[in-house]
Amino acid sequence: MNPSRNFVRILAPIVVFAAFIAMWELVVRVNNIQPYVLPGPLAVFQTLVSDWPVLSESLGVTLLTTL
Repeated sequence: MNPSRNFVRILAPIVVFAAFIAMWELVVRVNNIQPYVLPGPLAVFQTLVSDWPVLSESLGVTLLTTL
């Protein structure tokens, strides 16, 4: 397989994902959508990082329950 074609196969999904995240953030900001209705990806990421200790504990409990 052609190396440049391989590069495009890897890069295309990354670009589409980044465009989706950017559009999501733009829609939330432009329309001034409240975070309790639809949080932007930046707010989701910030909350994930700041609440990680609690979330990881809950994740562990959920994983043990499903197993």
